[in-house]
Amino acid sequence: MIKAKDLIMYQATTRDYKVGDILRFGKERNFQAERVFATNYRMEKAEFNMPEMFLKQKIKNKKFKLKQDEMQAIYEILLNYGFSMRELGYEICRQLYYKDRPSRLTCMFLCEKPEEAKCYLTTATQKGKSSDPKVIGVKLNGNLLRTSNSFNMRGGKSIDEFIEQAHDYWKGVDKDFADKKSIEYLFEGTAEVIEIIRY
Repeated sequence: MIKAKDLIMYQATTRDYKVGDILRFGKERNFQAERVFATNYRMEKAEFNMPEMFLKQKIKNKKFKLKQDEMQAIYEILLNYGFSMRELGYEICRQLYYKDRPSRLTCMFLCEKPEEAKCYLTTATQKGKSSDPKVIGVKLNGNLLRTSNSFNMRGGKSIDEFIEQAHDYWKGVDKDFADKKSIEYLFEGTAEVIEIIRY
């Protein structure tokens, strides 16, 4: 854990921030939590909302074949299921063993350099509230965890397996960690917007 005092870091975002805005992280849900808890995954076609029953009926048919929209719907359901399982497993592990670490569900995700944050602009545009992707520079005061998203593999694991896997994630990594591109920072505290960079 790092005690951040007036530390400058960067985030990709589409939110309508202005220089001088004071942001607070650590209590309210972030976009990660909204995806886990609040996203409505119901599909237009009712049969896609029970994919196991839908597939069971399909497989009974000897000429089993999925249409493109059927494959896409099932892909999205499985993708979001795996994502939610991982996030819940990681949060259970954090609450049991690493309570001092910022939660992935309430933290601010950050990068050390603007160029690194720029790589997340596409993701931010998909998840954000507007169509104005930008990188913001923020001055931090609070708690910061340096870790690696290389520990974040999903793959159809059980909650118990995700909890076990999460220990490596919550222990964090040092600056000499070999896979530099996988390093991510989780922050809770106050962040003052000091710069806005548009590309």
